[in-house]
Amino acid sequence: MKILKMEYPKKCQRYVSSRTIQEKMEVSGKTVRAWARRYEWRLQKINSRVIRYCAEDVERSLNLDLG
Repeated sequence: MKILKMEYPKKCQRYVSSRTIQEKMEVSGKTVRAWARRYEWRLQKINSRVIRYCAEDVERSLNLDLG
């Protein structure tokens, strides 16, 4: 019997706000939320209004350097 190894995504080391992405890409918050769903970004929900997105996911999917 073969045991399948499950690979879990690495834990994200740094998160960025929607505002940071909006300013870099010159888009609205609604567009950022749409991208987050489309590209399946990992997120950290602080409360119902404050959401942070994994910087590595954002940089990889948008080909962007957030520094």
